[in-house]
Amino acid sequence: MSALIDQSGLVEGSDYLSLSRTMAIRGKFLVDTITGAQHTLHHKAVKSISLLEQPIPFELWRQYNRRLKVNEDNLTEIILFLNSIGGLVINRSKTSHTRITYRKIKWFTKGQMSLTLARRWPANLISIILVIVSTMRPLMLAVFLIAILAYGANVAIDYVVLSSISFLLIIWTSTVIHEQTHNYILSKFTNRKILLQRGLRLGILHKQLSTKVELASALLGPIAGVLASLSLGIILEIFLPRPTLFISIGTLVALFHLVSLLPTYGDGRVVRDKLKGIL
Repeated sequence: MSALIDQSGLVEGSDYLSLSRTMAIRGKFLVDTITGAQHTLHHKAVKSISLLEQPIPFELWRQYNRRLKVNEDNLTEIILFLNSIGGLVINRSKTSHTRITYRKIKWFTKGQMSLTLARRWPANLISIILVIVSTMRPLMLAVFLIAILAYGANVAIDYVVLSSISFLLIIWTSTVIHEQTHNYILSKFTNRKILLQRGLRLGILHKQLSTKVELASALLGPIAGVLASLSLGIILEIFLPRPTLFISIGTLVALFHLVSLLPTYGDGRVVRDKLKGIL
């Protein structure tokens, strides 16, 4: 396995690789059937990616690529390209998953970062809930460790646990509402949409819609997240009186949702681009 493939942290030798069902090879193009985007491919890349239309062991795919005169660097480029658009599906055993997780942790302790596998999910409420639970695992672990440290330092453990649980509750619930607001608005205008998860980042890919709809979705998602955060903070404050604790947590999470409106972030980028088209 080439150094680039190995260090990416994406692929294990025993993995089965396949092309996402939302992608299709048409002539010299790789077509995203959800967004309608067409990616022009080199003729060798067409043959290579066509092999992924059915699940295939990575090592076997690698052997076929050698016969196609696709070298290791080109193979790495194909893997990274497919992952960048959420077009690569990887199935691996629990043993393989444990092994690659251990390797990523070891790299992290040495200051080396590995790439994150991008995944496409059906754009519905159940998927949104499951994906957000998955993305919040590192945060839940961090909160758990903080609670342990607080206990060891003889800090008021009940206060730490209460604030930690309320923080996780508010950020999880408000994020579900944020993403579901996007999904609900888009559902009124198209069925061609998919949820894309890349590490901690989420987004709903869809075919191009009118500027009005795009702006409404980009703006109302964060606004719904802000309102949900503040409302949950107030509700918890009423039923579990802790002067300013829950309201402060709700305000902090609300700021997190507002960050998504910055021009360099997902929702903010959409707003920026659409307003440029109008002005």
